[in-house]
Amino acid sequence: MMIKQVFAILAVFLLFVFPSASLKNLTYQETDKVALNVSASDPDKDAFSIRYGSPLDGNGQWQTAYGDAGVYRLNITVSDGDLSDSEEVRLIINRKEEPPMVTSLKPSTDALSVTEGRMLSFSIAATDLNKDAPRLCLVPGRPERFWGEGFFLRSRLR
Repeated sequence: MMIKQVFAILAVFLLFVFPSASLKNLTYQETDKVALNVSASDPDKDAFSIRYGSPLDGNGQWQTAYGDAGVYRLNITVSDGDLSDSEEVRLIINRKEEPPMVTSLKPSTDALSVTEGRMLSFSIAATDLNKDAPRLCLVPGRPERFWGEGFFLRSRLR
């Protein structure tokens, strides 16, 4: 009885950004596309399949997005149906910091005025690509976007 062996040679290449660590620790930034190219061979010339652990798809790819920062441990397994070989890979997705953005401001003028004793109302909406909760507040001062008697709108993260 002949023992079959599967030799898996995992060669990992990034399509857009080169990893900054060894084969087992691959570092990317949010919004990068992860694309692993695995080559394997079987000495008996048997057909084999390659399986990628989550979050990679069946082709070894993953389009990262804002909010995906973190460390992901996954296995890549090559199998000829009888025997298999696996390699553990750690994907490190670094945070890509972006400032929050005001998406809606009503009224949409740079200057607001109100008669003394009357109410001034306006609405503001903001988003953050990093999925942080933007915090909007009126603070005293006179920056580039001025909102009346010593107050202006400033957005900042908690």
